[in-house]
Amino acid sequence: MEPIQIRVASPQDAQAMLAIYAPYVERTAVSFELTPPSLEEFRGRIETTLRRFPWLAVQQGDRVIGYAYASPLHPRAAYAWSAEASIYLAPDCHGQGVGRRLYDELEKILAAQRVQNLNACIACPRGEDDPHLRILKAAHLDEDEYFSQLVSEDIGRIIRDIRTAHLGDSEGAPVNTVAEELRQDIEEVMNFKGSDLERQAILYCKRLGINYSKLSELEFRQLIHILNKSSLLKTHGSKRKKRK
Repeated sequence: MEPIQIRVASPQDAQAMLAIYAPYVERTAVSFELTPPSLEEFRGRIETTLRRFPWLAVQQGDRVIGYAYASPLHPRAAYAWSAEASIYLAPDCHGQGVGRRLYDELEKILAAQRVQNLNACIACPRGEDDPHLRILKAAHLDEDEYFSQLVSEDIGRIIRDIRTAHLGDSEGAPVNTVAEELRQDIEEVMNFKGSDLERQAILYCKRLGINYSKLSELEFRQLIHILNKSSLLKTHGSKRKKRK
């Protein structure tokens, strides 16, 4: 494979990048667009993004073969230090480690900008061999850790939004709300080295006021056995995977 160079993109790259992007719009659902943007509109997107976030181009010889950029995850102030990553590669450049290197460079720049959470949204994975999933796996993003972290962060954002909205109230909300306690419990459970079912069992114990560290091995395994019979837990897991 000919060596590649990753650099900061410029509006002059718009035509080459649009040629990569347009087939994704026309032949897949991953972009959530119905028609490809015009060259002027695409150039404007690059200019707008570069005012705040990185937009990187990967070049091989004289040819741009892919690009990646970050964008705001949500317009509300609570999401100021979160971003969403997007990456597009030419069809003949998948499976060569190009996407992973782009992600690595993007993460370094965003870390220097003090972005705390980088998110990647996948519209419709096409099985385990989906190229987008392969890139995420190459970046060492574990599915269970990703979704647990996502839940914990979402609860944290909700709490911050509520507190910010009610700063002027005559009586503020208590510091330790139910949602805050749940967020803390989830964070603690995430650090437990065990199966998903064991983590769920520990979380239920904490919410019920049971000190799981004092349970005997037999009691803990019996609890796991009971939870394993729950159709609600199995349904929840299947729904979560479909939302990737």
